[in-house]
Amino acid sequence: MRSFDVGETVVRRDVHRTGRVWSELALRVIADGPEALVTACLPGAEALWPSLYAKTRADGDRSVRAEAFEAMAAGKWELAPGRWQDTELLLWKPPAAWFSINAFYTGSGLRNWYVNFEHPTRRTEDGFDTFDLTVDLVIDPDLSTWTWKDEDEYAQVRRLGIVTDTDHQAVDDARAQVLSMLEDRAGPFADADGWAAWRWNADWSPPHLPQSSPAARSPLDLAHGAESHRQEPARVRVGTGAGGSLRAALGTLRPVKGDGRGRSVPDRGPLRPCRWPDPALRLPVDTPDA
Repeated sequence: MRSFDVGETVVRRDVHRTGRVWSELALRVIADGPEALVTACLPGAEALWPSLYAKTRADGDRSVRAEAFEAMAAGKWELAPGRWQDTELLLWKPPAAWFSINAFYTGSGLRNWYVNFEHPTRRTEDGFDTFDLTVDLVIDPDLSTWTWKDEDEYAQVRRLGIVTDTDHQAVDDARAQVLSMLEDRAGPFADADGWAAWRWNADWSPPHLPQSSPAARSPLDLAHGAESHRQEPARVRVGTGAGGSLRAALGTLRPVKGDGRGRSVPDRGPLRPCRWPDPALRLPVDTPDA
């Protein structure tokens, strides 16, 4: 599978083991190297989300998410169009990892780090497929404190069989690996200042999904070999030194500086590394613009 170009639009899809799409999000490529694919989005990026998730975000009622998982277990859900809101997102995803590391930004800068536990990626012609395993780790911007998120939902998807025993063992291994990376300041955490300085390229518009959406495809079209996600847990090798291959792979990320008129513009100085994504999207149920 080819490498993606910097600035190219790609699609992250969460694909259920039946082959049905659970969600889609349009992203821009920041860097594509052997250690990780780095992508980003900002408010206005197009997405597709289960309609019950969209209802949760519109009504502010998280209890509806439990219904969404029941629908997933029964294989009965519909997708609703929406747009990413509120934050800029930077996503770092090693292909064999059972997690991605994400960073969320507001107008005041880096809001938090967010580790999403998910299936290893399967490259597609227009992006990559994975599957969100529900539990997450939220980390303060300065890496000083962290907390687990959505353990209750993780217990539910375990009971429903959405997360299998194999998945569960892989998540346990991935939890330990991420905490070790955090302690050792490895991977994206090795250059937290560089990540904190990152901003969206002002020349890029919000990414759009391809015209062909899951709603227009049959389940047979989407059953592209979902069993490829059932991989054995694997340790992910990440660089820890300032001059390691990870820095080279992420070197297209630039810090930003003020232009003297209250705006942020790309710095033309030395290239710096970066990192990561999240399912904390607030997706309205209105139809995206064409």
